[in-house]
Amino acid sequence: MQEQAVEDASPPAGSTPPSHGPRRSALGRLLAVLASGLILALAVGGVILFRQVVRMDHDLDSARTELRALRGQQARTEHRVGDLADDVRDVRTAVDRTAARELDTAKVVSEAQDSVFTIYTDQAQGTAFSVFPTDDGGTWLATNSHVVEDALGADRVVRLVQGNRSWRGEVATWQDRPDVALIRVAGELPTLSVAAAPTVGDQVLAYGSPFELPDTVTKGIVSAVRGDYIQTDAQINHGNSGGPLLNVRGEVVGITTYDLEGGGSGLGLAISMPAFCKAVFQDGSC
Repeated sequence: MQEQAVEDASPPAGSTPPSHGPRRSALGRLLAVLASGLILALAVGGVILFRQVVRMDHDLDSARTELRALRGQQARTEHRVGDLADDVRDVRTAVDRTAARELDTAKVVSEAQDSVFTIYTDQAQGTAFSVFPTDDGGTWLATNSHVVEDALGADRVVRLVQGNRSWRGEVATWQDRPDVALIRVAGELPTLSVAAAPTVGDQVLAYGSPFELPDTVTKGIVSAVRGDYIQTDAQINHGNSGGPLLNVRGEVVGITTYDLEGGGSGLGLAISMPAFCKAVFQDGSC
């Protein structure tokens, strides 16, 4: 019985064992399809990437072109701005020339008179004018050092007069060359605007207190500019020293100092405001 069972379990005579060939062939085809798909995907991705690189390169070229155009536009704009600045200067020059032909002396004097003072020491008299506020609520005034020379003792006190009012001033600093002094007064006073150095031919007014006659004005032109000095034919007499030399806009361009012939000769000198500021202020600025 056992032998029969063993015999029954054995394959029948003439039968062939099952083959795995078809399965392996299908797997190979699948792998080939997958490989082809991968290659195709890589190829498509490469094409897309190449197109993106080409597009980015084109965009970069466009950006460079636009940048060059913008730089050109900026250069043209800067050139136009420069031309406009030149035009503004030309217009201002024309306005100044027109104003010089139409000088309103009364207007200039009325705007300046509250800033000009007669100054006294024990032995001298001259003129001073207020130019800048101090940091502590006072006012700086300008004059000549020879006007306050005899006050340069222990107290350095001077007296400033305008009409019926008077102020006590103190000489803060001075220089013999150029002939300038800086005076401090407590309290705020109206100040004159400071202008750059004038040019030859500009009309000017010398404002001061010659021979103790306050609010005296003489008119002239800038005859020459000699370094720190302005020569003018506006009459300067004793007592004018330290007063403002005003332009047609009422701005102070210099400090009247003396007449080369002693008074009234038309050969007057004034110290330019840049020279004054450089002498009395540490930073030299006006």
